[in-house]
Amino acid sequence: MFDWTELGAEFALRQILTVWKTRNQNQTGPQTAHFGPCTRPMNGTEESAIRRPFAFIEAIRDMAEPEITTYDRNLPEVFVGAGDLAVHVARICVLFEDLRLESSAARHTEPIELLDTTGKKYRYFYFLRRMILSLDEFSSAAQQINKSPEWKAIRETFDLETKKRWDSAVKFITKHRSEWSDLRDLIGGHFKESAARYAIDNLRATSTGKIEIVVHRDEKTAGIRFLFAEEIVASALKHALGPGQHSDEELSRYLNGLFATVLSAVNEAVKIGHTIAAAFVVQRFRQE
Repeated sequence: MFDWTELGAEFALRQILTVWKTRNQNQTGPQTAHFGPCTRPMNGTEESAIRRPFAFIEAIRDMAEPEITTYDRNLPEVFVGAGDLAVHVARICVLFEDLRLESSAARHTEPIELLDTTGKKYRYFYFLRRMILSLDEFSSAAQQINKSPEWKAIRETFDLETKKRWDSAVKFITKHRSEWSDLRDLIGGHFKESAARYAIDNLRATSTGKIEIVVHRDEKTAGIRFLFAEEIVASALKHALGPGQHSDEELSRYLNGLFATVLSAVNEAVKIGHTIAAAFVVQRFRQE
């Protein structure tokens, strides 16, 4: 009988490092993105992305609860003696968790009350923009760790299939870095003055927007919701389509394609994060 308390994490990591070969060989349908037990298939057939930008991501709802093995360790002991590799690993781990949060929030098709006060579509737009920012940084981090002499020494211990998975993931995510950087400046992460200027200059003549004034009389407080911000962001997103006027249908097609590319990049980031976990982080947490 397996002692899952001890072997569960090791078993899971072995599965992580083999599942991609199986998926790549057998998968003829849509791509998927994985963060642990959360899996969302893409089929690109659902409602228009201008209304529900990421509605082609369907949640799998009836999944068994995962088995979780936790290791607790003094962090200086985890990173001691690793030199610059410790910096690269720490950066990858933080950005990995950023992408987990951002992709989960972007793909969640049900309302999230605390995040959807300006509208569910605004949440989709926001976390797409955040993922572009995180992918730009993740691409940089992947390039840095891949050049690290300490990591090159670890990579030499990989079997052939693991090397191929690592190399293809790094190649994919860094190949798109210029795209992430350009989009980051246009629409990603921070909403710069240039994006706001483009949005205002290119608002449709028929564009409408709303505000809400929210009063809590018992608490004697009030606030405001700029619901029209969604329309401003939608207008700014068209900047990525190039000069000229663009229809909502064009934006819809562009967002579908962009999100598919972003999600593919998230898949590659997951492979990078899991390889680093198996090759460095977990054994550091488990060492005597």
